[in-house]
Amino acid sequence: MPTINDNDTGVASLSVLKEFWEKFRLHIENPSKTPKPSLVATLAKTFWPHAVAILLMRSINVVIAIQLPLLIPQVITLLNPKTASAAIANGKVLVHSVYGMAALMFGMQIAAAILLYTSYSVDLNLFVRVRAITVGAVFEKSFRMTPKSWQKFNAGMVNTLINSDASHLQTCVGDITTLITSIAQILCALYYLSFILNKAVWVTVAGILFLWCCQLAAIPFVQRQFRLYFQADDGRTRILSEFLFGRKMIKIQATEEYYTEAIKKQRRKQLNTLSVFNALGLYGFSINALQQNIVAPITIMVFIAVYNDLTASNIFTVLGLFAALKTPIGSIAVAITSLMQSIVSYKRMLAFLTADEINPSERITHVVDDNSPTKNSIVLENATFMWDEPKQHHIYNAASTSSHKFNTPKFIDIFPLSTNPSITKKSPFFLDSLSLVIPKGKLVAVVGTIGGGRSSFFSALIGSMRKTSGSATIHGKIAYCSQDPWLMRGTIEENILFRKEESKPNLATAISASFLSRDLETMPHGLGTLVGEMGVNLSAGQRARVGLARAVAHDADVYLFDELCSGLDTHMSKQIFEETICGLLKGKTIVMAPHKLYMLPKFDMIVVLDGGRIVETGTFKNLMMNPDGYLPDIMKTHRVNPDSENFDEENASNVDSFTTNTVVMESITDYEVELQEPEDRRVGPVKRRTVWSYFSAAGNSFLVILISTQVLFIATAVFTRLLLVFWTDQAWNVTFDVYMKMYAVLSVVSVILTISTLCALFRGGFVISSVSHDHALEGVMRAPIHYYDDQPLGRVMNRLSNDVHVFDLEMIPIFIAVMVYASSAVSAFIMLLYTSPYMLIEFVFVFAAAFLIFQYYRQTNREVKRIGSILRSRLVSHVLEAINGIPTVHAYGVLLPVLGVQRFRTDKGNSAMFLFASSQYWLGLRLSLVTATIIFVVVLLSAAGAVSSTVVGLGIVAALRLADLSNGLLLILGNFEAIFNSVERLNFYAEELPSEAPPTLPTDPKDKLWLHAGAIQIKNLDVCYDNQPLHPVIKNLSLSILPGEKIGIVGHTGSGKSTLISALFRLVEPSRGTITIDGYDISKLGLKTLRSNIQVIPRMPVLQTESLRFNLDPNSQYTDDQIWSALNTVGLKEYVSTLSDKLDASVTDNFNILSVGHRQLVCLCKAILAQPKILVMEETSAAVQADVEECIQQTVTEKLSESTVIQVSHRLNNIARVDRVVVLENGRVIEADSPWLLIEKRESAFSRLVAATGTLNAATITNLAKAHYYRNS
Repeated sequence: MPTINDNDTGVASLSVLKEFWEKFRLHIENPSKTPKPSLVATLAKTFWPHAVAILLMRSINVVIAIQLPLLIPQVITLLNPKTASAAIANGKVLVHSVYGMAALMFGMQIAAAILLYTSYSVDLNLFVRVRAITVGAVFEKSFRMTPKSWQKFNAGMVNTLINSDASHLQTCVGDITTLITSIAQILCALYYLSFILNKAVWVTVAGILFLWCCQLAAIPFVQRQFRLYFQADDGRTRILSEFLFGRKMIKIQATEEYYTEAIKKQRRKQLNTLSVFNALGLYGFSINALQQNIVAPITIMVFIAVYNDLTASNIFTVLGLFAALKTPIGSIAVAITSLMQSIVSYKRMLAFLTADEINPSERITHVVDDNSPTKNSIVLENATFMWDEPKQHHIYNAASTSSHKFNTPKFIDIFPLSTNPSITKKSPFFLDSLSLVIPKGKLVAVVGTIGGGRSSFFSALIGSMRKTSGSATIHGKIAYCSQDPWLMRGTIEENILFRKEESKPNLATAISASFLSRDLETMPHGLGTLVGEMGVNLSAGQRARVGLARAVAHDADVYLFDELCSGLDTHMSKQIFEETICGLLKGKTIVMAPHKLYMLPKFDMIVVLDGGRIVETGTFKNLMMNPDGYLPDIMKTHRVNPDSENFDEENASNVDSFTTNTVVMESITDYEVELQEPEDRRVGPVKRRTVWSYFSAAGNSFLVILISTQVLFIATAVFTRLLLVFWTDQAWNVTFDVYMKMYAVLSVVSVILTISTLCALFRGGFVISSVSHDHALEGVMRAPIHYYDDQPLGRVMNRLSNDVHVFDLEMIPIFIAVMVYASSAVSAFIMLLYTSPYMLIEFVFVFAAAFLIFQYYRQTNREVKRIGSILRSRLVSHVLEAINGIPTVHAYGVLLPVLGVQRFRTDKGNSAMFLFASSQYWLGLRLSLVTATIIFVVVLLSAAGAVSSTVVGLGIVAALRLADLSNGLLLILGNFEAIFNSVERLNFYAEELPSEAPPTLPTDPKDKLWLHAGAIQIKNLDVCYDNQPLHPVIKNLSLSILPGEKIGIVGHTGSGKSTLISALFRLVEPSRGTITIDGYDISKLGLKTLRSNIQVIPRMPVLQTESLRFNLDPNSQYTDDQIWSALNTVGLKEYVSTLSDKLDASVTDNFNILSVGHRQLVCLCKAILAQPKILVMEETSAAVQADVEECIQQTVTEKLSESTVIQVSHRLNNIARVDRVVVLENGRVIEADSPWLLIEKRESAFSRLVAATGTLNAATITNLAKAHYYRNS
């Protein structure tokens, strides 16, 4: 793909908005005195020379278009020897011979074509620059917006802004110049018509003005429907994004149908606005048809009736001038509609660009190059940090806190739950009057009660919260790791280096420090392994360690770790803490929210948060000496007496225990980058099957109606023109009134046929849009989970947003243009043949040349369009991915590289767009040169006597029309084929995506209570992933689980725990072996039948965007008393009671009220109501604090005693209380027995895992296991 001019790149173009941003910052500082800046004024100030140049060239083109019909009387005069001499003598002709007239008309057409396509090229340059500016501005603005702004705008809207709204803004200048020149052309044509028609011209003026007023009256309605269309589209893409980023849990919970229906519901809203929009479009195009097909005949009939002056000279001049009116009349309607869309898009764009930003003075001060003598890394002095005010009475959607979140950046995902009703309903959460000094090189733990504000504390340190008072400073470079680190779609190496090549020398150290060497050895591509969307190809532990490797490679001064070890097993957590945090990074400032509080004695300082305040600071020993303090109360929950926990100084300082850098470098330098799954791209012409699939979606009668009306329209148009020839010659022996009536009837019939065609097109297009979207959506919903793992989700979003917009808004106008141009071109062709059969010879050469040029262009145009669609998907993927990682981007200071990638991908997309449009202009100019010969030959044939002087005017009018129409038709046909790329792309989703097994099967058990006991039998199970079919993750695994048994599954990261759970839910199908539940082979059950009967409490729960009642009781099976009782059991009754709508409170993604743990409690509440026979708990303790975890464990034990429970956890305190623990290693069961019995066997793997948690914590686990064993034996 060729590169665009340096002046058109994103970097160069963005300087245009420098003044805009300066005025906006002044507005933020003083809103009352400084108004919001105008984006239009800023762009106009820069690009007005382009607009003037375009307007000038098109104005000259208008003059030529008007002058060509005025030469028709001169040609007719020169053909008649009796009138030629007098006309030449009196200077009434521009040239003195017909041959000279032919050359003049030919030259004028060539000049008009050159001017027109030169203006298009200037417009294209402007088009590219405006797109680079708007897309870049939207993306850059995303990194400066406040959380409150993100409550109003989500990433789905950003997708619409860069895909649709930016495109509408790009066409503004072209639309305005088209509007001006079209009006000018109409006024010029009317002026010259007045010399021929005299007062009859007022019929034309009145008709045009009246119909214009009718069109203008519809403009407010068009604007409103366009705005409503995109509002509904924002809602649809928001729900689609929730599904895509929460897809795994949604499939496990078998709630795809809910999301399908929710998306279709929003789509129906969108289609309702589209139907009204189409009705308005039909109205507008019908008005346009009346202007083109009724005004001219009525004017001519009035003129003949009043003046009775019907001659070939004047009638064909009039027809030529009316033909010159057709294009601008049609262009005005299109330009006005486009401008209305642009105005709506401009308002949306301006609202986003002028949304509230975090003022730099309201962020924590970050001093990177610190030459001051300060000995402190972090200094807070009475600093108050606040989240923006939330919306009220909503329970937060679980999907939005997940690392797989799409709608809003992760920095607004951490509002803690408050049980204070006044706070919940009115006040945003804030960190109040924080005073803290952290010296350089200290290891600091941040702990607190639930809702205390630990995550908000880290958000404040990385600049995501607004500082309202006090002072706050961080000295030195920052490295930040969240609980579930944000990973880009790329290789492991790219995620570690994080676009900082200066970190590459630290790569080996980073891999050693994060203990990734063994993982990389098992990956065929090593460091070149693709992590997938948000790291989906890695386990939670591997994602955490890649995040740690990134932090180490960054070689920062201050490390911020927010529950870094929550996704790691106990052994790995201890290794990383002792050998990396306390070893390699010793001497660095580390602020950490530890997941395992038995580590606290090893910290230099502990900060205790409660209710957004720092309530205690000090060493562990000092804080524990105060029996009434906060820390002793927190530590009671952990049943640990840390005073006697000895710190292993040897391990803490023994950096040599890492894999040596030499060994690591040997293992990582020789690898082949894993290739990303390419986006499917068709090659060659659009297949007939694709075209047929589009038309057949509207029904079999659709094409029949279109073809029939077009044939009749062509016949009517030809006969109407010929009737005027016969009328001027009085060829038929009929009266004047008969001619008049025939002409009137034919004109009315042509309008009726045009409107009938429009009705069929709008109705058929509407049905096709509806059907195509639903089929593509269903294909996406049916796709297996591994398909998404290989696809950038921005690619899916792009197809179901931008390509759907093509179906909704672009297809029908294209079809209308094709129909109008084709029918008019055919009628003009027939009239030319009637003028002279010799024209057929000319047509053979013209059409042959045009065909060869078109075929050459067609291949390039089609493929460039396909490439452009793929490049647009890559841009969307990067934008949506980066928005989800805004906090991490800010923390690491990599905003410029991230913006650089966006600008590069925007430039690439603009290159494709530039090439696509340039190829159209290339075709148009050459076709204009070829078709200009038609009028040249017509005039030459008339000079040679091969054309009668009575029909030469008809021939010239037809030649002028045919030249324009054939150019336009071939251009539109090329675009028509290119636009079918969207049909190919949606058809691929509808028909060719891989599909999961059906949700239900005829052979499924009829009894809904088929799962009656909860017995699970796994035999000889092998499980492989599609991308590594020869490397099974689960290997010959056999396991029996008794009804009601509580099973714990443990093992090191990568041992196969998650894969086993995935196999149970059939997210991945086994390559060998079987899993049976209560005697039923799950491979022979429908997926919904299987999944809906197993309850799950996941690590990152997903709630539907409905009421709380719906999430707990989707089938309305339980009474309010039962629901309140369940809520009371899990400790949520008090909180839900404070909501104004109680059980009917909406779960929304506008405000994050519920923490991860509390959303898990909602899932637990649902399980209590359902009393499932099988409950799966997957890493439920990884993201929650001890009190929530204890609540979950006790509730499961007491309220789900008869359920079979499978618990996957790294926290062995929970596993100690199960009936049987299963230890996995390399995909195999290496031992399975009671936790107590395995602990007793000192050589067992489980015993070693327990011992790795530390002496006292191991003793606690042992006591728990022993008590449970003897209590149940």
